[in-house]
Amino acid sequence: MSKVNRSPKTSNLLGEYLRKVIEERNLSLRTVAVGAGVSLGYVSDVVNGKNIPDAGVCNALADFLKIPRIKIYRLAGWLDAEFVERLEEASNQYPELKEVLEEILNADEKSRGQLIELLRAGVRK
Repeated sequence: MSKVNRSPKTSNLLGEYLRKVIEERNLSLRTVAVGAGVSLGYVSDVVNGKNIPDAGVCNALADFLKIPRIKIYRLAGWLDAEFVERLEEASNQYPELKEVLEEILNADEKSRGQLIELLRAGVRK
């Protein structure tokens, strides 16, 4: 897997995408901030490409805006685009994998770690 991209270009791509989604849904930045439980200034910085959010903020934005977490992770530079592409191909080929990935992505922090460890243990056997 190639190196994850967390550059200013990455923050601009994420910001542009979020701005488009917010505008299409006729939402204000304040509404997004309140809905995601993030400060207005932070949301503004993310949308304007001045800040790359951490995974928790990515989750909150994705959940509030009802967009796939994996898309935000990729645009934020948390996941390599090639890896995401391979993951999407695999999950299309194996629908049960898609269900497992959704469970992992939607789990709370503690449960996510446990699910990942279980998955790793199964892969090793």
